[in-house]
Amino acid sequence: MSAGRLQHLDAMRGFALAGIAFVNLTWFSGYAVMGGPERAALPTAALDPFVRGTVHVLVDGKFYSLFALLFGVGFGLWSRRPRSHGWTRRMLVLLALGLAHASALWFGDILSLYAVVGLLLPATRWLHSSALLGVATTCLLMPMVLIVAQTCGVCPNIAADGLGPAAQLDAFAHGNYSQMLSANAGFLEMRWRLALDEGRLLKLAGMFGLGVLACRRGLVDDPHRHRATLGSIARWGLGVGLPAELAALWLGPGTPAGAMVSTVGVPTLALGYAATAALHPPLTLAPAGRLSLSNYLLQSLVGALVFYGLGLGMWGQLGMTALVGFALVMIAVQVRLSRWWAASFGRGPVERLWRAAAGSRPRGSAAKVRAAFPNEADP
Repeated sequence: MSAGRLQHLDAMRGFALAGIAFVNLTWFSGYAVMGGPERAALPTAALDPFVRGTVHVLVDGKFYSLFALLFGVGFGLWSRRPRSHGWTRRMLVLLALGLAHASALWFGDILSLYAVVGLLLPATRWLHSSALLGVATTCLLMPMVLIVAQTCGVCPNIAADGLGPAAQLDAFAHGNYSQMLSANAGFLEMRWRLALDEGRLLKLAGMFGLGVLACRRGLVDDPHRHRATLGSIARWGLGVGLPAELAALWLGPGTPAGAMVSTVGVPTLALGYAATAALHPPLTLAPAGRLSLSNYLLQSLVGALVFYGLGLGMWGQLGMTALVGFALVMIAVQVRLSRWWAASFGRGPVERLWRAAAGSRPRGSAAKVRAAFPNEADP
């Protein structure tokens, strides 16, 4: 049972990794910050609006939420260990990795946000399941209060100046590495301001809590024993989340009304994806999910080398349709590469570095480690 369980969790991580690639590539390529005339000049301009709308409804926000849910599951499984200590050190090392990633490569890093919120996860051990559900739900709905407060002028919109220093965008398109580092620093500040402004940290905390709760209820140990529960979550999540995200698209993603609807639509659709993937795991993606941390960073490296001026300089040359194709090819390559790496070396290179720096893992071969901790999944 353990091996199968780990396999379906890896498949879910691989699924989340694929979704994150679709979104992140729009930033690496410059498509996310293009104006209307620039997008209209692209070869795939006729199809791009439809593809972009589809990605917004099905992908935007849902897959970092799915990863957050799995992060909470990882903590739940880790806390079952007889000597489950060192979590804070793990999170501090992950924070260092995330900040290094954000500074040196990709200002949109999510690892540092996970690490900061992850420091609070040990507190869930003292919460009854019903209390944990209440806290998680409150965290997920609190961004609606922020939106109302900002709309009414009660709470300042600390990110009102935009997504970052627009004058530094040219550093990504045509700059050298030193100029890219400077631009990353400017955008990184806005990244954290946005995380506070839109309640991103609260959203992560909510999904973390639901992941811990799913682990407590045994939903991740043997999904097929809980087919009825997971089936209900899948139907509810997809049935509520998909119409909500279609409505948010119609209202306008950048409008207060659209953001309010997405506050409900994003987590419910992510839960629908999670339950569906637990019952019908996309096993083809499992090798990439097993090395999810390494593959996440590799995606950033590929994005920078292909699109930034320090690499091939393809910034502004691909539309949304082409980017979806690019993402699919990249994921397929990562799956094959990950299968070979796992068979040859066991853990991914960054996963191994993380554990060595955190100092919370037993030494020995990958087989011995897996035998010693058959129920543990990486957060």
